[in-house]
Amino acid sequence: TVSAGARYTIDKKSMVGGARVLSLGQPGDLLSPAPLRAPYTLDVEKTWREFTPRIAIEYKINQNILLYASAARGFKGGGWQSAAPDLETAIRAFNPETAWSYEIGFKSDLFDRRVRLNLAAFQLDFKDLQVEQLDDVLLTTVVANAANAKIRGLEGEVTLAVTDGLTLSGSGSLIDAKYLDYVDVGRGLDFTGNKLPRAADYQFSVAADYETPVSAKLTLKAHVDYVYQDSIFYGPDNANREPGYGQLNARLGIGATDDGWSISLWGKNLTNKLYRVSVIPFLGDEASLYGAPRTYGIRLSGKF
Repeated sequence: TVSAGARYTIDKKSMVGGARVLSLGQPGDLLSPAPLRAPYTLDVEKTWREFTPRIAIEYKINQNILLYASAARGFKGGGWQSAAPDLETAIRAFNPETAWSYEIGFKSDLFDRRVRLNLAAFQLDFKDLQVEQLDDVLLTTVVANAANAKIRGLEGEVTLAVTDGLTLSGSGSLIDAKYLDYVDVGRGLDFTGNKLPRAADYQFSVAADYETPVSAKLTLKAHVDYVYQDSIFYGPDNANREPGYGQLNARLGIGATDDGWSISLWGKNLTNKLYRVSVIPFLGDEASLYGAPRTYGIRLSGKF
């Protein structure tokens, strides 16, 4: 099977806004770290046009194995700065970023449909990547089309029906994500060759699900999974790093055989792993936001 399509988008945007000082600083007032340099009003408009085609090929070796390949182009719309200290910065538009996505792989159901195995290789070529850059003079961040990047990798998933009630599953990915060229002209920094922020080299998850009837109308269900993520960097300079970490989660419940209702006890991050979800470098230090600690609760659900 061969399928192809294309879309032509006319993206017209306008923005009316402004900024002014509501009050002068009084004793005890909290002052903004990014001060307004001068009050301003603006009324801007811009139109972008993008052509985004897609083609895909699928081939069935038999009823249980499918081979496929695809190529597609997409874009992320342009716009203006969300918080600006002056008119010159506020009217500085950034253009759409575009990406070509390529994928090849197979999907399969094997051994009398008791094993599902899927594997894919992919590549994304980004052009005019929208990146946030720190303006040391204006004390704020601005979005600019300052980079080109490439992401390529492998991902796979497997599901094994061990018995009618027990299912094991796993998934994982290997990723190489780097800037092909990225120069922060404002600060004179070259990030070319660095890893993309929040792109782990590898990650994986394993899970087990068990389901068994305890009576004609009740079913016991249990689930446990472990998810691991390799280390990541929080910025394009690859200076602020989060070590790899894993989380253990579980759920145990009972409910109606027809799924009309259920009640379950669940727990997340059962090992109480300490990890961060955001890091902002500030004056040589790090302002960190941490993820949820061990969390647990009871969930009651029903269908009407």
